[in-house]
Amino acid sequence: MIQLLRLRRGKLYNIINYFKSYKKLIIFLLGIIVFIILALFTSGRFSSKKVTYMYFNNFKTPSVKIEYYYRGNKIVKQFTTISTSYDSLKGSKKELKKSYKGLSNKYRNLNGVKTSVNFDQSVIYEKIEVNFNKVSSKDLKKYNGPIERGELPSDKPVNLKKSEQQLKKNGFIDSQTYFHSKN
Repeated sequence: MIQLLRLRRGKLYNIINYFKSYKKLIIFLLGIIVFIILALFTSGRFSSKKVTYMYFNNFKTPSVKIEYYYRGNKIVKQFTTISTSYDSLKGSKKELKKSYKGLSNKYRNLNGVKTSVNFDQSVIYEKIEVNFNKVSSKDLKKYNGPIERGELPSDKPVNLKKSEQQLKKNGFIDSQTYFHSKN
């Protein structure tokens, strides 16, 4: 038994000594691998980019604001903010708090969708956050609607170019165009 342990220790020491002789080469190769990984992540290859579209019905505040986070031509996340004035719904804040049924109510229990409703002084703000990596295709087909109203598209993966064309066709402008037109 003791001889077997000595034999195993001897093999372990041989393996360790073998790696010690190539220690500088191993460290150099690991350094190159780490450098390549860092270069890929900092280049934006794996990080998502953001584009914002807004629709104005009174040219003061956006009625619908849609932010897309995308990689390549695939939308990964969608943040939608819908603002609706109490006057347009013909009700008071108290009445609307009890009876308002917006998109956040429709999407409340979907996996991959977070919703919130904020009743401000004169406006209702609905916020809908959609993670398309977590939302099922079945749910998208069941709960889809016109994206220009802030609703979900019907297919996965969600195509950025098609979504942008649809929004522009319905009067949305991107944030860069909006800020350039203000100056």
